[in-house]
Amino acid sequence: MQKQETFISNQETTLINYIKNTKKDLTKKTIKQYLKHKMITVNNKTITNANHIIKNNDKIEINYNKNKTTFPLEILYEDKDIIAINKPCGLLSIANDKEKNITAFKLVREYVRKNNPKTYLFVIHRLDQETSGVLIFAKNEKTKQLFQKNWNKKNV
Repeated sequence: MQKQETFISNQETTLINYIKNTKKDLTKKTIKQYLKHKMITVNNKTITNANHIIKNNDKIEINYNKNKTTFPLEILYEDKDIIAINKPCGLLSIANDKEKNITAFKLVREYVRKNNPKTYLFVIHRLDQETSGVLIFAKNEKTKQLFQKNWNKKNV
């Protein structure tokens, strides 16, 4: 994929409609993610509002690499058995067919392996990509099994 594309508007419309009509391969959801991650500029100004009005001759740039991997790792709790993070909206919990590298699992795994390269990491549960909240990982198989066995009970 290209790193950046530039377009010159030939109409007055909303930014999301212009990009959707110009870049037929991008969904509205993807465009909104690009806006959220500050990957789109109009006349060299970062825009995050999908309904921003663009005018004739405005310069629209999509920077496909800018800020795409800048998800903060906010650790809420950590001990020898588990690590709990605040997963931000927009970040996948685990890899999927479209995204293999930018995931909460990979961020946490890189973090725990800085202290001990042999540490394994296990997913206790997942959150949808557009959902923010507490995400828990186990640092060993025994803890993973204990959490998963009791996950649907009232007392976890």
